Amino acid sequence: MIVGLGTDILNTLRLQAFSLNRLSRLSKRILTAKEFALMQDTTGFPTSSSLHAPFAHQSDEGFRVEAVSRFLGVRWAAKEAIYKALYPHYVLTWKDVEALPISMSKHRTGKLDSAEAGERQSSLWDPNPSSGKLQLRFTKSLCINVNEIALSKLNIHMSISHDNDMVVATVLVEGE
Repeated sequence: MIVGLGTDILNTLRLQAFSLNRLSRLSKRILTAKEFALMQDTTGFPTSSSLHAPFAHQSDEGFRVEAVSRFLGVRWAAKEAIYKALYPHYVLTWKDVEALPISMSKHRTGKLDSAEAGERQSSLWDPNPSSGKLQLRFTKSLCINVNEIALSKLNIHMSISHDNDMVVATVLVEGE
């Protein structure tokens, strides 16, 4: 049974206009801990303590803001699309769902042992997750009723496309 279909489109220039401080607050509001750590690892996004420190080169800041804006834009669009697909059957919060590279999604805990953390093995960490295939997964169990039918399993199908400054995400949710 199809539960819903959702689409969202976002212009990342809106996010690129934000200061690093504002991007940090936004990312902490919409990203799960795993998504936030992945953003820092892949974009060089500074830690909270270094947000107020000046950057050595202006071009470095521009690159960071562009990379972070793309990372956030893709996840924002994906989360908005699944929200629209599930509404009104279930009202998601930003952290009820996470968008991770497929290679990471299979690891439910997301915790790396010391060897994996040191090596960032390619089987676990996609070297460029902002352009790799992402998978949405729920961070908690959901109880969804559609037309008075309790669904025990949800299948999420997602397509994301980005070109220049535009990101579009479409999500189809099926229930069993």
